[in-house]
Amino acid sequence: MQIHNPHTLQDHFLTAILESVQAVSECFLAGQVTPMNKTFSDDDAHRLSLHQKTVASIQFSGKIQGGVYISSSSHTTALLAQAFLEEEHHSDTKAQDAFGELANIIAGGVQCRCEKIVGKIDISTPMITIGMNHVTRKEMSPIKKIRQYFSIQEHNFLIEAYLSPSTHSGSSSF
Repeated sequence: MQIHNPHTLQDHFLTAILESVQAVSECFLAGQVTPMNKTFSDDDAHRLSLHQKTVASIQFSGKIQGGVYISSSSHTTALLAQAFLEEEHHSDTKAQDAFGELANIIAGGVQCRCEKIVGKIDISTPMITIGMNHVTRKEMSPIKKIRQYFSIQEHNFLIEAYLSPSTHSGSSSF
Protein backbone atom coordinates (compact mmCIF):
# COMPACT_ATOMS: atom_id res chain seq x y z
CA MET A 1 0.00 0.00 0.00
CA GLN A 2 1.51 3.33 -1.07
CA ILE A 3 1.41 5.95 1.67
CA HIS A 4 1.30 9.65 0.76
CA ASN A 5 3.86 12.14 2.02
CA PRO A 6 1.51 14.51 3.87
CA HIS A 7 1.93 18.22 3.16
CA THR A 8 -1.50 19.51 4.15
CA LEU A 9 -3.88 18.58 6.92
CA GLN A 10 -6.11 16.93 4.33
CA ASP A 11 -3.16 14.87 3.05
CA HIS A 12 -2.28 13.95 6.63
CA PHE A 13 -5.81 12.66 7.26
CA LEU A 14 -5.78 10.67 4.01
CA THR A 15 -2.45 9.13 4.98
CA ALA A 16 -3.87 8.31 8.43
CA ILE A 17 -6.90 6.63 6.81
CA LEU A 18 -4.67 4.58 4.47
CA GLU A 19 -2.36 3.54 7.32
CA SER A 20 -5.27 2.70 9.63
CA VAL A 21 -7.03 0.58 7.01
CA GLN A 22 -3.74 -1.16 6.19
CA ALA A 23 -3.21 -2.00 9.89
CA VAL A 24 -6.80 -3.27 10.25
CA SER A 25 -6.46 -5.31 7.07
CA GLU A 26 -3.23 -6.92 8.26
CA CYS A 27 -4.40 -7.55 11.84
CA PHE A 28 -8.06 -8.49 11.41
CA LEU A 29 -8.88 -9.11 7.75
CA ALA A 30 -6.02 -11.40 6.61
CA GLY A 31 -4.63 -8.63 4.40
CA GLN A 32 -7.65 -8.79 2.09
CA VAL A 33 -8.34 -5.04 1.86
CA THR A 34 -6.59 -2.89 -0.73
CA PRO A 35 -6.94 0.82 -1.57
CA MET A 36 -8.25 1.68 -5.02
CA ASN A 37 -7.05 4.41 -7.35
CA LYS A 38 -10.62 5.50 -8.07
CA THR A 39 -11.66 9.10 -7.89
CA PHE A 40 -15.01 9.84 -6.29
CA SER A 41 -17.49 12.23 -7.84
CA ASP A 42 -20.84 13.58 -6.72
CA ASP A 43 -22.42 11.33 -9.40
CA ASP A 44 -20.83 8.32 -7.68
CA ALA A 45 -22.30 9.52 -4.37
CA HIS A 46 -25.74 9.73 -5.94
CA ARG A 47 -25.43 6.23 -7.44
CA LEU A 48 -24.30 4.84 -4.07
CA SER A 49 -27.29 6.43 -2.34
CA LEU A 50 -29.68 4.57 -4.66
CA HIS A 51 -28.57 1.15 -3.40
CA GLN A 52 -29.12 -0.64 -0.12
CA LYS A 53 -26.09 0.16 1.94
CA THR A 54 -24.67 0.14 5.40
CA VAL A 55 -22.98 3.26 6.76
CA ALA A 56 -20.95 3.40 9.95
CA SER A 57 -20.39 6.96 11.10
CA ILE A 58 -18.08 8.19 13.82
CA GLN A 59 -17.95 11.86 14.79
CA PHE A 60 -14.84 13.89 15.68
CA SER A 61 -14.77 16.69 18.22
CA GLY A 62 -12.01 18.63 19.89
CA LYS A 63 -9.42 20.40 17.72
CA ILE A 64 -11.13 19.02 14.59
CA GLN A 65 -14.87 18.79 13.98
CA GLY A 66 -16.28 16.28 11.51
CA GLY A 67 -16.28 12.56 11.16
CA VAL A 68 -15.45 9.37 9.34
CA TYR A 69 -18.11 7.53 7.35
CA ILE A 70 -17.65 4.04 5.97
CA SER A 71 -20.18 3.04 3.31
CA SER A 72 -20.67 -0.33 1.69
CA SER A 73 -23.30 -2.49 0.10
CA SER A 74 -24.98 -5.06 2.32
CA HIS A 75 -22.99 -7.77 0.52
CA THR A 76 -19.65 -6.01 1.13
CA THR A 77 -20.61 -5.43 4.77
CA ALA A 78 -21.16 -9.18 5.08
CA LEU A 79 -17.75 -9.91 3.44
CA LEU A 80 -15.97 -7.53 5.83
CA ALA A 81 -17.79 -9.08 8.81
CA GLN A 82 -16.96 -12.59 7.62
CA ALA A 83 -13.25 -11.73 7.42
CA PHE A 84 -13.31 -9.86 10.76
CA LEU A 85 -15.28 -12.50 12.68
CA GLU A 86 -13.62 -15.44 10.89
CA GLU A 87 -17.09 -16.94 10.43
CA GLU A 88 -18.80 -17.83 7.17
CA HIS A 89 -22.34 -17.58 8.52
CA HIS A 90 -23.57 -14.79 10.77
CA SER A 91 -26.73 -12.76 11.24
CA ASP A 92 -27.22 -9.33 9.68
CA THR A 93 -27.12 -7.84 13.17
CA LYS A 94 -23.78 -9.48 13.91
CA ALA A 95 -22.41 -8.30 10.53
CA GLN A 96 -23.52 -4.73 11.29
CA ASP A 97 -21.94 -4.86 14.75
CA ALA A 98 -18.68 -6.11 13.22
CA PHE A 99 -18.84 -3.35 10.59
CA GLY A 100 -19.29 -0.76 13.36
CA GLU A 101 -16.35 -2.21 15.27
CA LEU A 102 -14.15 -2.08 12.17
CA ALA A 103 -15.15 1.56 11.71
CA ASN A 104 -14.31 2.24 15.36
CA ILE A 105 -10.86 0.68 15.01
CA ILE A 106 -10.15 2.60 11.79
CA ALA A 107 -11.36 5.91 13.29
CA GLY A 108 -9.26 5.25 16.40
CA GLY A 109 -6.21 4.75 14.20
CA VAL A 110 -6.93 8.01 12.40
CA GLN A 111 -7.43 9.74 15.75
CA CYS A 112 -4.07 8.54 17.13
CA ARG A 113 -2.16 9.47 13.98
CA CYS A 114 -3.74 12.92 13.59
CA GLU A 115 -3.63 14.03 17.22
CA LYS A 116 0.13 14.34 16.81
CA ILE A 117 -0.47 17.14 14.30
CA VAL A 118 -3.67 18.92 15.42
CA GLY A 119 -4.00 18.16 19.12
CA LYS A 120 -6.71 16.32 21.05
CA ILE A 121 -9.45 14.70 18.98
CA ASP A 122 -12.35 12.88 20.61
CA ILE A 123 -14.37 10.27 18.70
CA SER A 124 -17.92 9.06 19.23
CA THR A 125 -19.13 5.51 19.28
CA PRO A 126 -20.14 4.20 15.85
CA MET A 127 -23.65 4.77 14.58
CA ILE A 128 -24.94 2.32 11.96
CA THR A 129 -27.44 3.41 9.31
CA ILE A 130 -28.96 0.93 6.87
CA GLY A 131 -31.10 1.71 3.87
CA MET A 132 -31.40 3.46 0.55
CA ASN A 133 -31.43 7.08 -0.55
CA HIS A 134 -30.12 8.46 2.70
CA VAL A 135 -27.74 11.38 2.86
CA THR A 136 -25.72 12.50 5.85
CA ARG A 137 -25.13 16.24 6.05
CA LYS A 138 -23.14 18.16 8.54
CA GLU A 139 -22.97 21.94 8.35
CA MET A 140 -19.34 22.92 8.81
CA SER A 141 -17.31 25.73 7.35
CA PRO A 142 -14.67 25.61 6.03
CA ILE A 143 -14.95 21.93 5.25
CA LYS A 144 -12.43 19.52 3.79
CA LYS A 145 -13.61 16.25 2.27
CA ILE A 146 -11.47 13.17 1.90
CA ARG A 147 -12.79 10.18 -0.05
CA GLN A 148 -11.00 6.88 -0.60
CA TYR A 149 -12.31 3.65 -2.07
CA PHE A 150 -11.07 0.27 -0.87
CA SER A 151 -11.72 -3.24 -2.12
CA ILE A 152 -12.22 -6.64 -0.49
CA GLN A 153 -12.65 -9.66 -2.75
CA GLU A 154 -13.38 -7.34 -5.71
CA HIS A 155 -16.19 -5.55 -3.81
CA ASN A 156 -15.77 -1.85 -3.05
CA PHE A 157 -16.39 0.22 0.02
CA LEU A 158 -15.83 3.89 0.64
CA ILE A 159 -14.30 5.79 3.52
CA GLU A 160 -15.09 9.50 3.68
CA ALA A 161 -13.82 12.02 6.19
CA TYR A 162 -15.27 15.49 6.68
CA LEU A 163 -13.10 17.92 8.59
CA SER A 164 -13.36 21.45 9.89
CA PRO A 165 -11.19 23.17 12.47
CA SER A 166 -12.89 23.54 15.81
CA THR A 167 -14.22 26.99 16.58
CA HIS A 168 -12.66 26.47 20.00
CA SER A 169 -9.22 25.58 18.67
CA GLY A 170 -8.04 29.17 18.41
CA SER A 171 -6.90 28.65 14.82
CA SER A 172 -8.76 29.75 11.73
CA SER A 173 -6.25 28.38 9.19
CA PHE A 174 -6.99 25.01 7.68
